[in-house]
Amino acid sequence: MKEETLGKILSQSPVFSGASHDTLARLCSCNVRGFRGGETIYSPASFFRGIGMVISGTLAVHGKNGERDILLRTIDKGGIFGAAALFGGNGEYVSTVSAKKKSEVLFVPEETLSEIFMLDSGVSLAYIRFLTERIRFLNGKITGFSTPDTESAVALSLLSAMPESGGEFSVNASRMSYALGIGRASVYRAFASLSEDGIITYGNGRVTVLDKARLYGATRK
Repeated sequence: MKEETLGKILSQSPVFSGASHDTLARLCSCNVRGFRGGETIYSPASFFRGIGMVISGTLAVHGKNGERDILLRTIDKGGIFGAAALFGGNGEYVSTVSAKKKSEVLFVPEETLSEIFMLDSGVSLAYIRFLTERIRFLNGKITGFSTPDTESAVALSLLSAMPESGGEFSVNASRMSYALGIGRASVYRAFASLSEDGIITYGNGRVTVLDKARLYGATRK
């Protein structure tokens, strides 16, 4: 990939949008790797000690809820993952990251990122904001897994499945039903309720989020 193309993608990232020219040049020298659809990128037992940024394609992040495999979020172009792999000793990674389709990922080693933090305060502050948003998201996840309310759980699952760029995305009601441990009819009723409230549209296995703030609010009923 050409450096100017990679630099443009980096400059659109919430973490690196305010990076200096020298920082962007250094990031552009990091390794970019391609992945096939379905290929595992990070797993609890095998992961890169650094962060990854999606250059093209879409990734899926899955975790475990007991024996159930839970979709935690999707990551599209410009999205970042791997924060839990940094500065944390030799423990396992917390989730499994895989490519939903053919994708490219830029990998930034922990050592390189540490040096950037020391030299570029704008990136340091942006990364702190990124981590703060992740904490808020994960707190919402914990609430969603513990809530007995079906609509709240479905709303949180939709927030997880929604690409970071928004827009329409596919939803498998059967898989959601299994992951949440609720009946499929209950999932459809929650879709209908959220649609009637003007929060989403749903049809033919596709969902469009019309009001992200209200959908987040629905997770806290």
